[in-house]
Amino acid sequence: MKGWTLKNISEKWRGYKGDLKRQYFDETSNIIDVVDRVYVERKVDKSQFEKLMICWRTDEDKKSSEQNSKNRSKHDQSHIVGTKSFARVAEEMEEELKREPARSEIYVKTRVRVDGTFSSRASETVVANINRITTTATASEGESSQDVLAKALEKPEKIGREICIGMLPPSNGCRRASSGQAHSFISLQVHEELKNQFDQVQKENTQIKDQMKLVNNYLKFVSEKIGVPMPEFNGNASGTEDE
Repeated sequence: MKGWTLKNISEKWRGYKGDLKRQYFDETSNIIDVVDRVYVERKVDKSQFEKLMICWRTDEDKKSSEQNSKNRSKHDQSHIVGTKSFARVAEEMEEELKREPARSEIYVKTRVRVDGTFSSRASETVVANINRITTTATASEGESSQDVLAKALEKPEKIGREICIGMLPPSNGCRRASSGQAHSFISLQVHEELKNQFDQVQKENTQIKDQMKLVNNYLKFVSEKIGVPMPEFNGNASGTEDE
């Protein structure tokens, strides 16, 4: 859960910076003027935003930005909701429908414009598949809302993510998460957590050994000073003597 939380926060922070860049960044503008404006309107720390402005003007960042734009243009599952989160869309639909919306319903809502046009040709195909599956499915088949979109996509979704949901949390009870992808994501998280715990135990074990060496050396020093032989302390004792 910790890994998922940090990754999710990182994505939200990156999205926030992108929003600031789209709204305020202009390569020809005076940096100080923009920094002051952003501080007044968005309460962004001046020194931090100034560093961002300088970074955005570097050749390396421009090259990275161009490559990211090219990569985004290749996506065939674009949506029409802009910066609004799918969680917010789902919440609004739930208030309207008086029930939790199906993932397939969220997909249609976020891919079909008011005038009936689609966000992309790929989205049009998926929506057509959703309508076909929904029409032909019967109650006896046990067709779930999750299965409708999964089948309509006609290709596996990225492990750890689901369309109209986003990044899956490491929990069997995650909302609208398919059991197969949730299981894969959970397995990765469990492996990561176990590895972190093992590394921590090894670190603590090393620290304990170092402390034992210090105690043992101290006992030897005291033994030599008072002239009384003392047994070597090796830390194997399982308990302490009663006073």
